[in-house]
Amino acid sequence: MNNSEQPINPVLGNGVSTSTLYGLTKREYFAGLAMQGMIQSHTLNLSKEEASIIAGQSIQFADELLKQLQHKHL
Repeated sequence: MNNSEQPINPVLGNGVSTSTLYGLTKREYFAGLAMQGMIQSHTLNLSKEEASIIAGQSIQFADELLKQLQHKHL
């Protein structure tokens, strides 16, 4: 499991296996934070196209942040 797919706040197991980690991934968490910032300045009446663009950009920001953090730790 690479760094971006690790849970931000892991929960162990699911009652069957204690070696499996569950929870929101770092990538999902960072994308959500980026999305919050971008939609803060918009009205609640976003079109589907605008929402799709913002979602895509949020993922790009999250991926770039994870990439930069990975390079800082090398």
